[in-house]
Amino acid sequence: MAQISGIPVEYIGDMRGVDVTSVLSIGGISTSSIPGWPSGRGCITLSLGYASEPPIPQVCRNPRDNYEFDLNTNVLFNIGEPCGGAPAPDGFYSNGRTIYSWFLGVWNIVGPC
Repeated sequence: MAQISGIPVEYIGDMRGVDVTSVLSIGGISTSSIPGWPSGRGCITLSLGYASEPPIPQVCRNPRDNYEFDLNTNVLFNIGEPCGGAPAPDGFYSNGRTIYSWFLGVWNIVGPC
């Protein structure tokens, strides 16, 4: 059980009136790396098409698969992997409306389909 100043993190509900789910770091350490820290957010399933290389617009028409996306860390996980599993491969992704790039663990919006 993780503790901060001797207090178990699950007992921390607010810090001087600030909801703990809005605290993203303490002393430069990401709260997402503290086991048990209440994030208020989790993983969601995204249905995305994938292309490993250009032409980028092709990704908008590619078949979609379900990927897990961690809202705390902005990490996209590979098909069939749970949150915390293997990251998705680098490339371009689309939900049919917007094109995203995922390279070296960085998630960016490329533009509309």
